[in-house]
Formats: sequence, C-alpha cells, structure tokens
Amino acid sequence: MKLNPCCMNCQLRKQEAKIRHFDDEDRKKQYMEAIRRRFDNPKEGDCVPSISTELKKFYCSFWGVPMEDFFPRSTENMTSLCWIWRRNFAPPSAILRIR
Repeated sequence: MKLNPCCMNCQLRKQEAKIRHFDDEDRKKQYMEAIRRRFDNPKEGDCVPSISTELKKFYCSFWGVPMEDFFPRSTENMTSLCWIWRRNFAPPSAILRIR
C-alpha cells in the first residue's frame, strides 16, 4: 500500500497543530523539516498507522514530552492492518451496469 498525498498532508497538519503552542520558532522549523524529510523517501511497507506511531515516538523524543500510552506495533501488524483495509474497502469486482 502506498501513501497518498492526502494522508501525508493530513499527517503534516496534525504535527503542526501539536507544536503550535511551543514558543521556539527555530526549533519548530527543525521539527517540521525532519517530519517532511520522513515523507521524502517512503519505505516500501509504509501506511498511515505505522507512520503515525513512528511520528508519535519522534515527537516525544524531540520535544522531551513523556511518551503517550500506546502499545508498540510491529511492522508485521501494520502490514496486516493495511491488507485488511484493502480487502474490506476494495472496489467491487463485478461490473456494474450504469443506466
């Protein structure tokens, strides 16, 4: 599953909203550039849940914020979730008649 531009844009907007309350503009710029670079070279198995978890960990380490309570997810689980999503939301296989 490939990342689409809408998902990448949404993730960038969410990250910007999370750092809006910080005062240091230079540090904000560094953070957003690091996030943007992550999307420049996507990995083969990237999907939004796996990147979201990765960004949460990066946010906590960059800003020194305590880690939220979320269980670690392996890449294998993310691939399974992406596969389930594709299976459930796949386009219909039958040819539809349009009147």
